[in-house]
Amino acid sequence: MTSQSRIPRRGAWIAIVAATVACAATVHAAADHLLISEVLVKERPGVTSYGSEYVEITNAGAAAASLAQVYLTDAGNSLNATTFYYNIVTGGGAGGGGSSGDFHARFPVGSTLAPGASVVVALRGSTAFQTSHGRLPDYELFEDGIAPDAVPELVEAFPGSIGFGLGNGSTNAVPTSGWLDDVSETLVMYQWDGASDLVADLDYLTWGTSTSLRINKTGVTVDGPDADSVASAYLADTAAGSQQAITTIHVYGDCFQRFSTDEGTEAATGGNGLTGHDETSENLTATWNVAADQDPTSTGTASPATPLVTAAETSPATPYDTLPVTVTATVLSPTGNAASSVSLNWRTDAGWTTVAAAGAGNAWTAQIPALPSGTVVQWYVTAAGLAGGPSALPHGAPLYVRAYTVQQAPDPGDSPPHLLLTEVCVQGSDHEFIEIYNPTDEVVELENYYVTDAIYTTQGYWLLPAGNPTSGTIGGGTFTDFQARFPAGATIEPGEALTLSLAGSDKFQTAWGSAPDFEIREDGASADAAPNMREGFPGSPQGDETSAWATLTNTAEIVVLYYWNGASNLVTDIDMFMWGSSTSARVDKTGVSVNGSTYAADTPVGSQDQFMLTHDILGSFQRLDPGEGTETETGGNGPLGHNETSENVSGTWNAADGAQRLRGGRTGRHLGDARAPAPAAG
Repeated sequence: MTSQSRIPRRGAWIAIVAATVACAATVHAAADHLLISEVLVKERPGVTSYGSEYVEITNAGAAAASLAQVYLTDAGNSLNATTFYYNIVTGGGAGGGGSSGDFHARFPVGSTLAPGASVVVALRGSTAFQTSHGRLPDYELFEDGIAPDAVPELVEAFPGSIGFGLGNGSTNAVPTSGWLDDVSETLVMYQWDGASDLVADLDYLTWGTSTSLRINKTGVTVDGPDADSVASAYLADTAAGSQQAITTIHVYGDCFQRFSTDEGTEAATGGNGLTGHDETSENLTATWNVAADQDPTSTGTASPATPLVTAAETSPATPYDTLPVTVTATVLSPTGNAASSVSLNWRTDAGWTTVAAAGAGNAWTAQIPALPSGTVVQWYVTAAGLAGGPSALPHGAPLYVRAYTVQQAPDPGDSPPHLLLTEVCVQGSDHEFIEIYNPTDEVVELENYYVTDAIYTTQGYWLLPAGNPTSGTIGGGTFTDFQARFPAGATIEPGEALTLSLAGSDKFQTAWGSAPDFEIREDGASADAAPNMREGFPGSPQGDETSAWATLTNTAEIVVLYYWNGASNLVTDIDMFMWGSSTSARVDKTGVSVNGSTYAADTPVGSQDQFMLTHDILGSFQRLDPGEGTETETGGNGPLGHNETSENVSGTWNAADGAQRLRGGRTGRHLGDARAPAPAAG
């Protein structure tokens, strides 16, 4: 684009636009607030990466403007009025964004824009933008790289309002936000202090003929987060049918460009704008033009990129009144700006308590103390870097927070139902599964049951009650090991057998011709009917787009099914199966103390029975004896005192080759139905 066809980027604002712009209107006094000055909604010729789209914002005022309370959104549809942006004040995810290709975001804390300066926001991320335009943007709607770069991200207006996610480009292959419709759309820039009932419009752009996307909040009353509990009413907007939309949609290689700095004949008083303007009244057909896009320019300075809080989890997942709750936050740091501090903020009443988190790099932890049962605890996490403002999870905090209710701890002496491992497949990377069987006469809730194969040097699942679990303490998430917990609400019926796929349900379906009951994690582009296991701790099920999946070693390994109610000092062994000659994959927690309690004696590693057979692909290890053979039933660490490390597995298990012994799919079959060893192959 030529300099004559755009708003000047530096110095004083001019009063006359070059005559080369055929549709220019007479220009009056310049606007005194932020303006949307350029928008690209169609991809550049020959570009298929969908990285071209951007929004340019210019400070048309005479003073520097803070962007920290400035929001940008394309969300809104009169068919669902709650999606209109002004409903953000009501909380609960109102205001639109995060679905149907819409977004709703604000600029990060610390962002400012000098008078006359402009900045560009890439709607598909900085990497894709650079590919399309040959330069980095000033801001990106979301982090589209595997690791954060130096380009600051916009912040979710509320959790989930940017559909692509908070960061890390490996999480989603195709963004669900950041699409500006090239037929009909509305783009709004507004300001909100986070406390008032009403938001203040800054600029409003609409194109196309659809009136359902246009904003008219005349007389709408909204009760926001302020303490007066009295709703406030908006002044009159221009009726949707009377708004002057841009009707000429730009073609590939062009963009929408503002060339009138004074917003034309827009009403300057009596409206809902920051300075009283009625932003919906601008004669856009005269103040905007379609012209060739020759890449946006920037004269403003963006705020430094801040560390991204991309995840935060509580442990135990079911908080009890006898234990503190550990919050573990995952923080991704941009280039040259590592997280300098992370804080946990929590409350049970009106006052917030802030606790400094300990850690470095990506993992930070802090604790909320044990509280009485029935207490509702709200919390959020913030992270700050060496430069730039803080980021939070959930975004929009403290208006948006996470919460849990403290439960009364169960009797630590309760013995959980004694389930059995009945089948384990370790051959074929897509075939691997674990089968669990309920030999009792009761429905068993699985929420507090865990499965793991992580036994290595100092790693031990039995240390889970000590708190702050990591791959180095209880194992999982490295060396293709996993530490997984059944999801809340999962149950197993009497006599039922359930399968857990290690490679994911899609691969399992291809390998076995049926779906598993559970999968370690989702292996498809979208969720399916097989529930995902929960993490034993954040990152504990190995496997994502950049690392190996959880697998079972066919030469020497262990699978452990265990139970922890979140309150007791010790876990309870439920069942375990060990194979191969190596003793490094054996359990002996004799005399280990956790939280003042001590485990009973396990069988010494050298005396544990070793299952030495192997199985072929389409075969499996299979339990033959539901009575667990000569296993010791008193004095151990299992249900009712069983010593699960004492089972004579060479006599109670078999390796069946050349035959599928799959028992899952909620068949309800009891152990012993056609459970004889399969014939030898051939």
